Amino acid sequence: MIGRHFGSWRKALNLTGLKCATFRVPRAKMIVSLQEASAFYGGAYLSQAKYRRWHKDVAPSSPSDVPICQETKSWPLALKMAGLPYGPKFSRTDMVRALRAAHRFYKGAYLSADKYGAWRTKASPNSPSFTPIYRQFSNWPTVLRAIGLEGQEQPVSLRSASVRNS
Repeated sequence: MIGRHFGSWRKALNLTGLKCATFRVPRAKMIVSLQEASAFYGGAYLSQAKYRRWHKDVAPSSPSDVPICQETKSWPLALKMAGLPYGPKFSRTDMVRALRAAHRFYKGAYLSADKYGAWRTKASPNSPSFTPIYRQFSNWPTVLRAIGLEGQEQPVSLRSASVRNS
């Protein structure tokens, strides 16, 4: 709430006359932490979520992902700075393959974003999450077109149908 009203916590403190401590992570420490986290996960693509987990569970004295992103301006740039793979983890083909597998799992029923997320959690946790899929395709109808389901409409719930008919 304060952030929305004033723009940031730091700006709110500055308006009160209080000084906000600036914590900068030395670049060398960021690089070492990113490389150690990547090595912990076998050198595979290091997502921000994986780094957060590593920071919390394995190396709490390492810098969190927030100051790293503040310093480097983005997660991919932080990975690039550390000499780690930083491109997209999943190709469009990988995403379409995962979406089709989820659709098959539900035996051809309407595939919603929620259903895809549930399928991914239960059956295929290494598949792309909704975020990169949405970034790739922009909206759910485009996702459905990409997997050949352009005519498939979302089912209307009984409640919404009764509201419209009343």
